Amino acid sequence: MQLQGRQSQVYAQLRSKLLKMLAHVEAYIDFEADETSDVTPQVFIKLREEAQVLRLQVQNYLDQGQVAETIREGLKVAIVGPPNAGKSTLMNLIAKRRVSIVSEVPGTTRDCVSTSLNLFGH
Repeated sequence: MQLQGRQSQVYAQLRSKLLKMLAHVEAYIDFEADETSDVTPQVFIKLREEAQVLRLQVQNYLDQGQVAETIREGLKVAIVGPPNAGKSTLMNLIAKRRVSIVSEVPGTTRDCVSTSLNLFGH
């Protein structure tokens, strides 16, 4: 979507809505004293509703961005448990290679062991 410019289109639409809302507020301020004006305090009720909808849209885009960042950056997972619970065996099984020492001696793996994996495209 970003390569096709859709993200900038989304931002342009949000900007347009905000500018329209701002114009309504400025019109109310400018023409408040004018008795023949069509602009009434009721405009603020509608603007509040529009602002709430806009806020939800922005929050949705922000949430989507956090999901995209997680997908892009990956997840960090810790395997924890008591000695000889099978943590190293599990890690080697998931990694499909020998990443960690497997031994019957408790406490063999004392250092932090890490690896990068691609699981189901993530």
